[in-house]
Amino acid sequence: KIRRINSHWFFAFASEDMSTLPLVVDDFRQELDRKFTLSDVWKGSGRVHARLGNPAQWEFLVAGFDESDTPHVLSIDVSEPLLVDSIGYAAIGSGRYNAKFSLNTHPYRPRMSLPLAIYCVATAKFVAERAEGIGKQTFMSVLRPNQWYLDNSVPFMDEDIIDEIRVAWESLPTIPDGIESHIGAFLQAKSHYAV
Repeated sequence: KIRRINSHWFFAFASEDMSTLPLVVDDFRQELDRKFTLSDVWKGSGRVHARLGNPAQWEFLVAGFDESDTPHVLSIDVSEPLLVDSIGYAAIGSGRYNAKFSLNTHPYRPRMSLPLAIYCVATAKFVAERAEGIGKQTFMSVLRPNQWYLDNSVPFMDEDIIDEIRVAWESLPTIPDGIESHIGAFLQAKSHYAV
């Protein structure tokens, strides 16, 4: 669900109906071919979204690097593109609310170390799997400026490290040890809360 637009920009998508996906991919690539500035990508992405037969059925993330190699993330749903650089992330699809909640509570920050950022993003995907229609298969990529591959692909991380992150995350307690007795003792100490 991620495609390269050009040497600087990528997009990810979510939709109930993927039948027009090849046309959407071609439209993004034609609209944004040789466009690298944030302004051009913002405007071009908005034009592609507006041309869709039913734009409310599609959600996009557009991410990449401008002409100065500065990273940017745009989120596009029913309205015009929204620049989300200040928070450093966006999420689309049926698991987006779960993913955003996870990223807010871990907490993900744009300037954190790459390993911690990968952990936060991976766990956000795992939390998103609780939403309808989200499978366990996970693809992650670390994008870098001017990273180009002969086959025009997107480099994905090995499944082994994603599986290791999942195992570590699943081993965490969802309820902290001792919290039940701690809260119970508080309630017992306060007569108006007594159970």
